[in-house]
Amino acid sequence: MDAARVVEVWSPAVGMVGSGYLLSERLVLTSYHVVPGLERGAPVEVRPLSDRAEAPWTAARLSWPEQPVDLDAHPERDAALLMLDEPHRVGGDVRFGRVGGQGRTPCLGLGFPDAEARPDRRRDTMAVRGHLDALQARRSGLLTVHVDEGIVPRRRGQGSGWAGSSGTALFCGPLLVGVLATDRDVADDASVLGAAPISALAALPGFRETLAAHGVELRMERAAKGERRLASYLAAARNAAVEHPYDGVLPGSAPLLDAVYLDQRVGRRAAELADDSGPVRASSAASARTRSITSSKAGTARRTDAAPGPARPSTPCWPTPARP
Repeated sequence: MDAARVVEVWSPAVGMVGSGYLLSERLVLTSYHVVPGLERGAPVEVRPLSDRAEAPWTAARLSWPEQPVDLDAHPERDAALLMLDEPHRVGGDVRFGRVGGQGRTPCLGLGFPDAEARPDRRRDTMAVRGHLDALQARRSGLLTVHVDEGIVPRRRGQGSGWAGSSGTALFCGPLLVGVLATDRDVADDASVLGAAPISALAALPGFRETLAAHGVELRMERAAKGERRLASYLAAARNAAVEHPYDGVLPGSAPLLDAVYLDQRVGRRAAELADDSGPVRASSAASARTRSITSSKAGTARRTDAAPGPARPSTPCWPTPARP
């Protein structure tokens, strides 16, 4: 999941708020019940997530679906695509996946629920951390999300603390697998949610074509626990890149060798240097029956016995790493 692609959605015509995710520079995936009954081309507003100054609202229009959706009959179709009037810069491609098998798959999403609403009604972010349970409510057509990590909003007498999170993109590792759609009242707290699966949306008329028109390839991959392990490994690598003394863990961040390693010289022992106080070439030391010392500017030294042998052309020695 790329937090820079997360957006808020505001539908002034119906007074609904929600969340969404940029699939490309101009295409946003959200929930259909955030824009219910609107005709194609109807105006909507979108605001990208920003960690600095609050970003302005951007004009957008409903691009898909072309016809109204009966969510009572087809809850798995609770998704919509919005087209921004102006592009918003994003990097890389979005990958899509499907959840199979009978196990529980870790998932993650980021939205703007009412539980994080400020006194001025502006909403902040809240993560959806948990697992997708492939065996729960299979007949509903929805993905069941068990929020068993992080914070869960309190159950309310009216409405849901998750309201405003509708449209949140759910990821299993790097794969987008669903769109958050509903708070399922099947637990004492608000820890069970439902999501429209991307695999169901892919079969609907116009969905794949709309993505393709914006340069988004809808190729389904299988989501597995291994994807989460890979994501955890990459996260650990990024942390190590910050803590490592030479900041050389991630590609492109390694320092120059001359900043890490020090030059060496090879010299004879003091007793053998009575008639020659200068350093000698490594090739000369290797060809003589003598004991030598390899030292660096950092003060490290290694005592070696040089075996006799034929002289070799003078070549640089492998340097000794400097101490951190």
